[in-house]
Amino acid sequence: MAAARPLRLDDCLPFSVALHVLHAGMRIAREGWDGKGQWVALHVNSADDRMDRPFIYINPVDGMRVPWVASQTDILADDWCVLTPAVPDIVLAA
Repeated sequence: MAAARPLRLDDCLPFSVALHVLHAGMRIAREGWDGKGQWVALHVNSADDRMDRPFIYINPVDGMRVPWVASQTDILADDWCVLTPAVPDIVLAA
């Protein structure tokens, strides 16, 4: 069994790990998506916000951001990539 190590930007991740990345404030995208340049992120509410709860949104290739719900294919995919710098407290288990 290999030792745990910090997350790297070139790691391909399963969706379960990608959710932790979203909670850490980073953007993610799938290598398998046809729309290159699109990504998803977590919107966290602020005092100036009219939303009551956090939600995941997508920034598609046209830049018109909308709330996003993962498909079965997205949930089961292992090709999620981190698009913003990783933080040292996210560790991949062996």
